[in-house]
Amino acid sequence: MNRLTINLNFLFEEDKKNALLDRLSATPNPLKPSIRIFAIEDAVIRDRNLETLFKGMLIQNIQCLKLPRNALGNKGIQTLFHSFTDRVRHIKKLDISSNNIIGEEGGKIIADSKSFLQLFSIDLRMNKLGHEGFRLLIQSKNYPALTDLKLDKNKVEDSGAQQLVQICNMNSLKVLKLRSNEIEPKGVQYLANSYAVRNLVTLDLSSNLILDEGFKYLTTASFLSNLHKLYVNDAGLTSTAAQYLRESKFLAKLRVLSLGKNQMK
Repeated sequence: MNRLTINLNFLFEEDKKNALLDRLSATPNPLKPSIRIFAIEDAVIRDRNLETLFKGMLIQNIQCLKLPRNALGNKGIQTLFHSFTDRVRHIKKLDISSNNIIGEEGGKIIADSKSFLQLFSIDLRMNKLGHEGFRLLIQSKNYPALTDLKLDKNKVEDSGAQQLVQICNMNSLKVLKLRSNEIEPKGVQYLANSYAVRNLVTLDLSSNLILDEGFKYLTTASFLSNLHKLYVNDAGLTSTAAQYLRESKFLAKLRVLSLGKNQMK
């Protein structure tokens, strides 16, 4: 067994949840060293639960940690990113989506951490980082291996995208997902002119009102010449966008173009 998923969606009693996680972490089990993927979903994890899990032997060899929908908040993220450095340094994929991570404070907690130096994928979808939290995150030098960054629904906005053309230290990004972030044409222009996107193979800007103007910035961006997959569903595009695509000199490697919920007729 290399994957263990715990869903506590219907376990509402705090004492029972604590007892279950305590027993799970403490009980000797020959399968524990083989677990590579560990997931706890919908559990509303407290600091006490994190300490129990990370001080035990359960996660000693995991490479993928999934903690979506656990109401960690900034306090829980502080504990996760700054209290268990020796226990999490081997983790390569981290899912902390839907955890109410908020604003500049939340972004700073993640940006300042030196606990996840081997991390190549982080899922931060459906939090509330905003443009200030996004700025601190991409300026961080503590994620040298990061290639996949998922930030759907974080209110990054144009002012956040602007940071990509200023100071961005995430220079190995291959996958960038920014669905539903209130990014408009100006924000796309910033992104398209950023050296940080030069290695991207997947870009998702769906459910942002980028319009044909924003799409044109994408099709004329030399930094996006390695792009294989582009998602711009529900982005306010018309048939004019198709013309820009035909005229593009830089999207020759594109293999997947998703255009659903646009007015392309």
